[in-house]
Amino acid sequence: MAQGKFSGGSSKDSSKAGSDTTKRTAPRPRLSEKQPKPASRPAPASAARPRVPTMQERIAARQRLRQRAARGFRPIAPPARPLVRPGVAVGAAAATAAAAAAATTTATAPATAVSAAAMERNQLQMQFDNVRWRFSSLEASAQLSDVYQAIGHLDSRLTQLPLELNELRSRGYVHAGQLEDQIAAVDEQWDKVRSQVEAALHDQVNRLNQELRQVSLQVARMSAGNRASVSAADTAVNGLSQRINAAGSAVRGLYGQMAGEIDAIDDSMDRLDAMLDQFEASKIERRETEAPLAAAAAEWHQNNEEGPTGFLFLTDQRLLFERNEEVTTKKLLGLFATETEKIQELLLEIEVAHIEAIEDLEEKSGFLSMGKDEILELVMSAAAPVSRARFHLAEEDSTAWAALLKRVKSGDIDDDRAEEFIDEAAEAEAAALTFPTQCPQCFAPVPQPPRGVTSVSCDYCGSVMVAVAAQTTGSNA
Repeated sequence: MAQGKFSGGSSKDSSKAGSDTTKRTAPRPRLSEKQPKPASRPAPASAARPRVPTMQERIAARQRLRQRAARGFRPIAPPARPLVRPGVAVGAAAATAAAAAAATTTATAPATAVSAAAMERNQLQMQFDNVRWRFSSLEASAQLSDVYQAIGHLDSRLTQLPLELNELRSRGYVHAGQLEDQIAAVDEQWDKVRSQVEAALHDQVNRLNQELRQVSLQVARMSAGNRASVSAADTAVNGLSQRINAAGSAVRGLYGQMAGEIDAIDDSMDRLDAMLDQFEASKIERRETEAPLAAAAAEWHQNNEEGPTGFLFLTDQRLLFERNEEVTTKKLLGLFATETEKIQELLLEIEVAHIEAIEDLEEKSGFLSMGKDEILELVMSAAAPVSRARFHLAEEDSTAWAALLKRVKSGDIDDDRAEEFIDEAAEAEAAALTFPTQCPQCFAPVPQPPRGVTSVSCDYCGSVMVAVAAQTTGSNA
């Protein structure tokens, strides 16, 4: 049986402890928890004062004014005509009614004019307050502080990315050699344009400060009782807002492509970090120079039915499935789980070289077949422990997995190694060729082991054999 160097779950603590200083990003700051509002205290009876309306009440009142203006003014209906009692002359009653109607008509006209004027004043006051509020917010925006922060973040990420990539390399990920090239290319490009970005940013901020002073004069001349001054200030504030947005877009256009490239590198490294976490939490023992490539939550379908769930792992040499799930061991009344047990065990280990056919499928599932299952189906040679395998990938693209498997099978994946890890793969390949082709004890044939295997045992007599190169090194020592 082939034996390899262990670099799996037991090394997780040490690798994590050594990476504290180069952790990818600090935890995002959390908003402080809201403190409960203190209970309102009633004012003493001797100190009664009129209640000041809250902002919500003011907004509600203004909303009611707008609704009322939309409906139009509706005067209160005059009281019902009084009943003419016996003994009262009809002429006198008619005269009384006419006088009351005239008085009502006379009072309604001024009330309507006063109400319309009040609504107009309220609307103008609301516009006045809105202009002042928007101008106050633009005073900070005109400094383009968000652009300054974005530039600082870009500088910081270009400093941290090489350190974070070195951490991934130290944890065993040796592929995606283009990551170093991509980071170096973005860093070089940023060095060329950084001074241009800073000059453009300073120029835009200076221009905006000049416009800000001009607009501030119009806002200062604005009067709540003068509609023309409010409209002029409103127009000036709108124009300033548009120029601030245009200035920010102009500066961001100088470095936007680089920021997008850094975001893409960040996403790739985040996925690699999560993949390595899965490998380190597993019970997989990796061989020397064997490198992890992918990990995905999956279900192993057996006999065309559901099977164990866990994780499917892929290295540059093997495909492995580890069961990792909680199973119910005891139920109450046969329905409710009262005791569970977590099972974590390696169920399947296949050399990628023993996979003969790879197929990716998409199968409909769920209610009304509206869902989609990503399926990976494999056909193995006689040397594999199983003839067929079918996996349902929970959150991964089966097409991408099939393409990666084919690259591993063809050996093209080795071309993707980082430069400093190319020689070790070639040396391990050469060492595998030095193993004896037959057992020295029983002379049974010994198949050539995969690269990275340090020793093999005879399937017939159990004798342990090492590579000839290792024997030579041991004798020289």
